Amino acid sequence: MGLSKKYNIWNKNFICVFIINFVICLVFFITTIASTDFAKTILQSSTAIAGLANGIFVIGALLSRLYFGSIIDNINIKKVMIISLVLYFIPNLYYLFLSTNFELILSRLLAGMCYGACSCACGAAVARLVPSNKRGIGIGYYAVSIVLSSAIGPFLAVYLVGKNNFNLCFIISLISILIALISSVVIKVKRFRKHKINHVKKSFSIFNYIEKSVLGVAYVVFCMGFVYGAIIAFISSYSKELNLIEAGSLFFVFYACISVFSRPISGKVFDKIGADYVIVPSILFYVASLIILAYTNNSLMMYLSAIFCALGYGNATSSLQSLAIKLSPKEKMGLANSTFFIALDVGMGISPYLLGLIEPSYGHSRIYEICAGIILFSLILYYAFVMRKSKDFKKDLKDYEDNFLEKNHSDIIIKD
Repeated sequence: MGLSKKYNIWNKNFICVFIINFVICLVFFITTIASTDFAKTILQSSTAIAGLANGIFVIGALLSRLYFGSIIDNINIKKVMIISLVLYFIPNLYYLFLSTNFELILSRLLAGMCYGACSCACGAAVARLVPSNKRGIGIGYYAVSIVLSSAIGPFLAVYLVGKNNFNLCFIISLISILIALISSVVIKVKRFRKHKINHVKKSFSIFNYIEKSVLGVAYVVFCMGFVYGAIIAFISSYSKELNLIEAGSLFFVFYACISVFSRPISGKVFDKIGADYVIVPSILFYVASLIILAYTNNSLMMYLSAIFCALGYGNATSSLQSLAIKLSPKEKMGLANSTFFIALDVGMGISPYLLGLIEPSYGHSRIYEICAGIILFSLILYYAFVMRKSKDFKKDLKDYEDNFLEKNHSDIIIKD
């Protein structure tokens, strides 16, 4: 315990994982925005084709997470990082030369698969690098890499796309991937010993790809991602509708600034007091953000919504990721992390389409009211599938200990 208390989170290995995750997310944001306009402007694609090019990336990432999430705890994480980054470089390089919609869609699919594999490896690596008693703040710091990329990436892409400088977007992405590749060569991640398993042919089970112990967390994360997908998809058109274009463009800048400061603090609270004291208030902040957004009529309300979104969605997701890793068996931390991101990706991937179907009838304001209701429902899910089960588990463990103490089994030690 003495060693873990003095443990410095910002060591060489952690910084390398932080850089790699920042880069793959930065490239995702830059290329997603750039490829949409590239398809419509250069390739003369329809909006549907441009949307498919972006959606296919999420499908690629999801397929990759499903596969690598099921094996990441038994393979060399460093090799996965290096190989996936090398392969990530190839479709991003091809953006400079493609000339048809098919080539664009294929490049996006391959890029998504590489992104998913590398993201899986990064999540598994940080789970192994950070001690369990510092996991809340460790994941909080790690999540800042995504926050920074979500602010810098869209800003760079929107600025360069506005000048029709698509090639520079892709060149910046390529240089960034090379920096991540150098970091992946330097990093050292410990490997778990493989357990001896009887060589019996396993029948197919969804739980080979999804970690059963974190399903409750996954339900909540799905709701979080579903609603955040609606914010990303509609904030631009909503701000135009309200004549608040500048405020809309600064929404994610405010979100990123608040998240950078709030996530480490919420991580400390997670470690010292517990997950519930971070996640429950964060869900309520998220609801407040959506209600404010639904009734926004000036810039100040838009900025206030962004601040509450950072305190809500930002803190809740990083804490839920920490909780997923904490609840899973040690040898399945990688699978638990993969399950977390599968739920988040699916939620974010399907919400723009599903909510887009009803938006013409209900309008943006009503959509965000519906989203507030979905987040309130996620609070019920959190209580039913996470909080209550966690209390039951602790009670069972206490009964178990008391039973053996009564029988004078003093030689038994319950390990954390």
